[in-house]
Amino acid sequence: MEKYKIEISVKGLRPLLQNAFTSGQEGKKLLKRGQIYDDQLEAESRLIKNKDGIICQPASHFEASMIKSAVEHKFIGRKSYKDLFKAGVFVHPELIPHKTQKICD
Repeated sequence: MEKYKIEISVKGLRPLLQNAFTSGQEGKKLLKRGQIYDDQLEAESRLIKNKDGIICQPASHFEASMIKSAVEHKFIGRKSYKDLFKAGVFVHPELIPHKTQKICD
């Protein structure tokens, strides 16, 4: 079977929300009594970043969205393209850097 490599660019229609769970946050209060909540600091701590600190999107998010949409397209009879996408569509690199590195207010 022949392999294909396709390069794409994704443009969002709405602002992107990310909520990265870090190992130190589970079961821990983020705001203590008398402490002031800092929106900017909280937003930056929830971003998904690579080891160089660049805001990224995990490849697994793209793969999951393509698999979810493949369910709607029928292959043979009642079978969908879901299994074909799971077996044959891979997104690389693992962390895809965003062109825009700005956090909106």
